Amino acid sequence: MLAHLRSHTMIAAQDLDRAKQFYTDQLGLAAIERIQGLWVFEGANAGRFCLFASPLAGTAKNVVMGWQTPDIAAEVASLKTRGVVFEEYDLPNFKTIDSIVTTATGRSAWFKDSEGNMLALVQWQR
Repeated sequence: MLAHLRSHTMIAAQDLDRAKQFYTDQLGLAAIERIQGLWVFEGANAGRFCLFASPLAGTAKNVVMGWQTPDIAAEVASLKTRGVVFEEYDLPNFKTIDSIVTTATGRSAWFKDSEGNMLALVQWQR
């Protein structure tokens, strides 16, 4: 039923202007339109996500959106130059080195947006 439909992500923001600025200035994404209070962003391969106003922004304990990259180290380094702060972990069998965790399935890095939402980068192991 839904398999043939393009999906999109909805991300809550307590302050839409602040969130839009974070996604444009720090992540280098462009808002393509504002529709009924939503900021719509379009990425590669026609992938879309929307920012919407909500007092519940940043309350999810999970990743709300992620990007797949062929070179996670380069992406992390580039985002750091734009002021993005990455999460650091030091747990048994789960430790960041240069902000990246390496597992059997690939490499990942996590950061929060201006609203406290968790975002991720992943480089799958091939």
